Amino acid sequence: MSNSNKLKNLIVFSVLFFGLFYFAKISQAATTYEVKDATSANVQAAINKCVDGDSVYMNDDAASWSSDVTITGKAITLYGRSADYKGGSTFTTITSSGGRLILTNLGKKQTVVKDFKIIGSGNLIQTSGTQSQFRVTNILINWSGGYGIEIYNSISNYGCWDNLRFDGSTGSGVYIHGGGTPAAYALDSILGTGNVNIFEDCVWTRTAYAGGSHGVWSTDGGSYVVRYSDLTNWDLDVHGHCSGGGSREFEIYHNNFYYAGSEFGTNGRIVIRGGSGLIYDNNFSAASAGDYGWYLQEVTWGTHCNEAVGGGYCHCFSKDDYPCLYQIGRGKNNTSQKAWYWNNKTNGAYVSIGNWPNNSVIDCADGEPQSTFVQEGRDYDDFETYAEAVAAGLSYTPYTYPHPLRAEAAPPPDTTPPSPPTNVSVI
Repeated sequence: MSNSNKLKNLIVFSVLFFGLFYFAKISQAATTYEVKDATSANVQAAINKCVDGDSVYMNDDAASWSSDVTITGKAITLYGRSADYKGGSTFTTITSSGGRLILTNLGKKQTVVKDFKIIGSGNLIQTSGTQSQFRVTNILINWSGGYGIEIYNSISNYGCWDNLRFDGSTGSGVYIHGGGTPAAYALDSILGTGNVNIFEDCVWTRTAYAGGSHGVWSTDGGSYVVRYSDLTNWDLDVHGHCSGGGSREFEIYHNNFYYAGSEFGTNGRIVIRGGSGLIYDNNFSAASAGDYGWYLQEVTWGTHCNEAVGGGYCHCFSKDDYPCLYQIGRGKNNTSQKAWYWNNKTNGAYVSIGNWPNNSVIDCADGEPQSTFVQEGRDYDDFETYAEAVAAGLSYTPYTYPHPLRAEAAPPPDTTPPSPPTNVSVI
């Protein structure tokens, strides 16, 4: 073949190759669907059009959701008008009249939901299925009953929840179902990993008390992390096995708890009823010494210690029954996994757990004291400093902060045509 033919063939090949490359890049360009009337039907229609990498922008001051809006199996972004999560008039406000936002079966798709306010009677955001890479951020959640967020099967359904504000007076901010206590306790520990729902840099606020329960609570094998957050007149709860299925693990650290007074009941505290985990570097603030603290409870409240609740979940009938099923200080397959606490302070000063005001002492109805089942040094340890905990055998590294899913999204695809080849030589 002559040199001129070789050159022609090379030029034709180069044009075809770079042309295909260019059109492939163009075809990958992300699309943003703008929804100016952000009803649930319109937002869902836009989501249905999306492919991975697309976005739905709710460019609306206010809208009502009368039906569920569901994202499943897509790596997309759903967002409203941006504003700081602590408040602001530029939020897109979604009022739920029966409609929820549902994230389900996203797998490892990196879906992001952000920048709006959602209000309603409860159960406003729900996650379920198998997913591990979603992020929910910069949302103000205002609910008046039920739960602000409900998480199902947290064993395989977890992500990053950051910069959220929870404003409510009753119900619970977050309710976490583990997917089954026996199943959760058959797994290895997830402490210090990202395989759990992590709440960070969030704010829970309650200015009026109308009953209800917790800022976050887990049950049925659920686990969670709350870190670098502020809670005013809300508590964090880890349920025991007799009250709906025992929780598995917890990490609660670098938080501030503020407590306004006795009208808020026992809120403003940490309530641990089962499982294992770590609680450290938290500060409790209140006007009087009786208005803050945290509980250590054996498996649940009151007389349940000797009751066959829920088909015989509880078997703490006597001291010979130690360890109780999924009690404080138990891990995989109900074997020993000590809980660790250190450097938790009241108004800036360390207070050991045994000296917290209103620390709960729950005795079993058959006369067995709580100390029979939950003992310092065996089921948990409490120290003033991290160094003391390490000297006693603690081996732990917290998960990366900020959460890696908070990293800035990759820039949109480059759609500029590639430059033609230069310095082509004929062989």
